[in-house]
Amino acid sequence: MLFSSVRFIALLSVIGVVIAVPLGIEYDKTTGLDVDETANKGRLDAATTEADRQVAKMREGFDKYKAGDPKAKELYEASFGKNANADEVDKTIAALQGGNIKAKLATHPFPDEDTIASVPWTKKDKKTPWTAGNALFSERFHGGGAKPLDNKGRAGTIIHEATHQLMKTGDNVNLSGNIIKPTDGRSQEEEGRTGYTSNPNMHKTAAEVNADKAFTEVRDGAKNMHHNAESYAVFASLCSQPGALRRRDVRLYNRALLDSDHEQLHSLARRNSCKLPPDYFAKKAAAKKAAAEKPASGSVKPEFKSKARAKNGRHTAKGLGLKASARGGNPRHLAQLMTSKGPNTLTGSKKLRGNGQATNGATRKHASKGTARSIFMAASTVAKVAVKKH
Repeated sequence: MLFSSVRFIALLSVIGVVIAVPLGIEYDKTTGLDVDETANKGRLDAATTEADRQVAKMREGFDKYKAGDPKAKELYEASFGKNANADEVDKTIAALQGGNIKAKLATHPFPDEDTIASVPWTKKDKKTPWTAGNALFSERFHGGGAKPLDNKGRAGTIIHEATHQLMKTGDNVNLSGNIIKPTDGRSQEEEGRTGYTSNPNMHKTAAEVNADKAFTEVRDGAKNMHHNAESYAVFASLCSQPGALRRRDVRLYNRALLDSDHEQLHSLARRNSCKLPPDYFAKKAAAKKAAAEKPASGSVKPEFKSKARAKNGRHTAKGLGLKASARGGNPRHLAQLMTSKGPNTLTGSKKLRGNGQATNGATRKHASKGTARSIFMAASTVAKVAVKKH
């Protein structure tokens, strides 16, 4: 099958520096597009461009988190909690930076109008691996229905679905409170609980995420949120907000504090690059008073300067992190459903289709507050699909 690949920056080598290829999108057809498919392609292209921008900011945020930046740590933990495997998060971000999402251009007629997107999984037999199909996008994704998505919401959905295809991330939660990967085959699933947030157009701040009760209950209880597709869309959204990843001039701050450069300290504090020590102004006033009481011929340094070093001789700056001190319901409800296509294909949500056949699928909707639990064993030859709803 031919695919149309949308790449917005080619792999370049400039003076020995390699620029990574960004997140791209491949379509199921390249010619003969009708009016609706042409319009859909425009929206998907725009969403993928925004998604690639957000992935780049997510990489910056993750690298700063690993370096000990407090702000990046806040955004990371709002998205993944404190139990996620950072190495696995790193691998998934890397996959997004150089991967492609495969998509079907035609609007998919999901039976539920709340559905946003879906990635079907198929398996020919027990010996073959699970295979992800083209991502399917609903009318709601393309701006229709009563609760349409904007471009930021579409970008978050692109990131979410791309992690399904590229890294086999999941949505549903099992009875142990952990995320179920779509390739797990057999699982015990707790019905009504997913790793989705309540905002299909994506939360913009850590405070918004932390106020999303259904999401935080899963986030704080799961041991493997690095497998949760929604967490990547959330982290990308948080990191891409204006001013979310402020550059902290740690070295300038440490030097200014060590040299008693009050003007530089005030400048850095005013632009919110760093925090002054809580007793900074009190020590400054005491030093000024002590200096005034010294004989004119004396050249004693301010008292607080000598005390600004730790016992190990290294300069410390409270509030700048360990390394700085050392230096100096989108509720996307995922269900599983079996279609009439055959025993080895999954799609849809758990309900009866028009032909009366029971279905079991992954849907993205407002999170259910019900406490009912459902345990089922999926046959190893039956595939799973992730259907995004809100």
